[in-house]
Amino acid sequence: MTRFFDYVITACIILFIIMLVTGNGETLMRLFSGNSGQDMYKIYDRKRFDRACLLLLIVLLIDELVLIFLGSTYPVLGLVSVVITIVTFALFIFYIRKYAKK
Repeated sequence: MTRFFDYVITACIILFIIMLVTGNGETLMRLFSGNSGQDMYKIYDRKRFDRACLLLLIVLLIDELVLIFLGSTYPVLGLVSVVITIVTFALFIFYIRKYAKK
């Protein structure tokens, strides 16, 4: 069952990467912005924000693929994966707040 969730997460990350690469980042942001009605691109520069999201997703995809293929061999990779995810999100938030604002 755990493998199934890993595959679902990987498929979602790949889908999000494809959306960003094809220029559908605005659609992706609307999916996750909630009902606040606030447009992310009014606050952040679109190019820098999309680039930061793409980099975040690529790191998460690599992390997830390593976990899928090597997680059963090296159980400590589960903890390493959590640390990598937290650090990546922290760096993402730091970048968009400092460098991606208009």
